Amino acid sequence: MKPKPARAKRDVSVKPSAAKAAAPSARQPQPETVLLAVTGMSPAILTETIWALAHPQAGSAEEPLIPQRIIVLTTTAGRREIESALFAPQARWGGRAIWEVLREALAAEGFDLDGRLRFGVTPDDIRVFTRADRATGRTMEMEDIRSPADNESAATFILDQVRGLVEDPDKVVIASLAGGRKTMGALLYACLSLIGRDTDRLTHVLVNEPFDQLREFFFP
Repeated sequence: MKPKPARAKRDVSVKPSAAKAAAPSARQPQPETVLLAVTGMSPAILTETIWALAHPQAGSAEEPLIPQRIIVLTTTAGRREIESALFAPQARWGGRAIWEVLREALAAEGFDLDGRLRFGVTPDDIRVFTRADRATGRTMEMEDIRSPADNESAATFILDQVRGLVEDPDKVVIASLAGGRKTMGALLYACLSLIGRDTDRLTHVLVNEPFDQLREFFFP
């Protein structure tokens, strides 16, 4: 089973020595790598993408990489899905959450996760699209993106979030286009193409059949 991101294809085998590449040198501080993703009702794209980044395809020039932080842009429905699918303990995972299982699997391969995969720690990790309510003048969180007005609000929101990250020289952005409605991925692609830096990256992850149809699948 091989998820295939655009620039970070995975290989199921990783040498312990390669895993060390995920940890920045204490002598040479590295910028913080932030995985910025749009998601909808399939939060498994987060665990799939992280696994793929940590397991580049054999022969690839890419190094194993585990981001320090994950930031997700989504709707209120997407936030609920993340909380229930990734962070809620499940009987099938031995009473653990799948996010915990992912961390354990990576650590078992020799990856140093100290200071990495920070997600769900603060409310700011999951950022919900907002729009102005013309009737009340208030800013409201969006349950979904359905109308042209919703898309315009989402575009402005995504651009603001991308700008806030790329203007920080101490951060490198990996933007995942795999989740959410197609317009969400297209908007994120457009924003990073417009204002992203040479050090930033766009990625997509694909999962082959039959795993792409299994809601219980999160990573190999």
